[in-house]
Amino acid sequence: MPRGTLADRIVWILLASIATAVIVTAAVLTPDPVHGSSAQLGFPPCGFQVFTGFKCPGCGLTTCFSYMAHADPGGAWHANAFGIALFLATLAFVPLALFSAWRGIGVTRMLDRIHAERIVIALALLCLLNWLVRFGFELGAL
Repeated sequence: MPRGTLADRIVWILLASIATAVIVTAAVLTPDPVHGSSAQLGFPPCGFQVFTGFKCPGCGLTTCFSYMAHADPGGAWHANAFGIALFLATLAFVPLALFSAWRGIGVTRMLDRIHAERIVIALALLCLLNWLVRFGFELGAL
């Protein structure tokens, strides 16, 4: 098996560091379904929600991640059900990236091996489905 380059190892370490930082940040936050946990990071309210009155697909993701980091999948489900899958994918990515860096596996080679494009498409479809259901509830259609 061809070994990855030093650049591949650096990219894997950077990606693992980013995913770890997201998880650690979620663990440090206090889940806040009322005001949104993202407010603790200094983010303003969702512009889409302010403008339309409806939640965007990303509304509740920070709160969901915080609930998941605190081992509360029930709270996470209510904050943004899609976020559970995204959190688990982020969590699973850390050991994958560290393993790939350690073994010197090329980034594109590993992404091809795990069929990353299928994972991204599945996550995108889950996000869309989750948003449509949430939107239906907000409209009172469901």
